[in-house]
Amino acid sequence: MYCVTSSKPLVKKLKRSVVRDSFDNEYVNVRVLVKLSSGEVLEGDLVEASRYWIKLKTTLTTIYVNKAHVVSIIPRS
Repeated sequence: MYCVTSSKPLVKKLKRSVVRDSFDNEYVNVRVLVKLSSGEVLEGDLVEASRYWIKLKTTLTTIYVNKAHVVSIIPRS
């Protein structure tokens, strides 16, 4: 049996790409309008944003919204 080796070295190319999860962290501690897929609009301070949820503090209560139902997030000035 013979072992054949290649004269070319094996080189793996590594892709260095940055994958951005979301832009929600730009609006943390900002007053926003959140439009939902049902047509409902919520207004409050965006307190936290995770991969699947946002935490919205309104004047009455704290609301946790699943991002799958969010159509848009608009900052209020």
